[in-house]
Amino acid sequence: MAQKRMFDRAIIETDNFLNISLSAKALYFLLGMEADDEGFVSPTRVIRLYGGEGGDIKNLIDSGLIIPFKSGVVVITDWKANNYLDINRVKDTVYQQEKNLLLTCGTKYEFNGCLTDVKPIGYEPKESLGEAKPDTAEGTFNQFWLQYPKKELKKKSLEIWKRKKYSRHIGEILSFIEGAKLSDRWRKGFIKQPPAFLNGECWTDDLSSYQDRKSESSIINLKVVNLKK
Repeated sequence: MAQKRMFDRAIIETDNFLNISLSAKALYFLLGMEADDEGFVSPTRVIRLYGGEGGDIKNLIDSGLIIPFKSGVVVITDWKANNYLDINRVKDTVYQQEKNLLLTCGTKYEFNGCLTDVKPIGYEPKESLGEAKPDTAEGTFNQFWLQYPKKELKKKSLEIWKRKKYSRHIGEILSFIEGAKLSDRWRKGFIKQPPAFLNGECWTDDLSSYQDRKSESSIINLKVVNLKK
């Protein structure tokens, strides 16, 4: 794999890039440095290595700077504009299933899941709701269900998903789930049942509130008690 990475000024000077937060900009560069030769990278791994928040990932997704997959991997949309690698030196990505869901338009990657019925070669979902296409309510719900840690009340969850037309929020939801998996609250198992998560639109929560501050509060309270004594 190539050891050097490049970034095209034409990309980082666009409104899409300039309008995102400073921390999201930093994450974009880190994803670029850690990506494989075809632009695929695990944002969860990058955040564990260098820090960051799920909100930064959402920022990049909403701005179209990265494309998310239900596996948790993302690809940098303008990878081929940023990096001109000698084809003879490029090491193929290990994320072939994800790659087969993409089209290349000029120097941009585009997700073809909503444009064609192409499925990744050899792909068999771990759980499925029939032969649902990824752009249907069942298809997007299946993406949510595969990533959400608590597998309870599936039928009720699907009913809510369809009724509230949450397919339009699939990118935000998956991004939030990925960030929440790194939070103190979810790591300790305090995860809502899927219907409660969906009804409450919990993907709009501030992830910083999912971090544990009890220990800090306990220390402060203990000091106050000791002062009173």
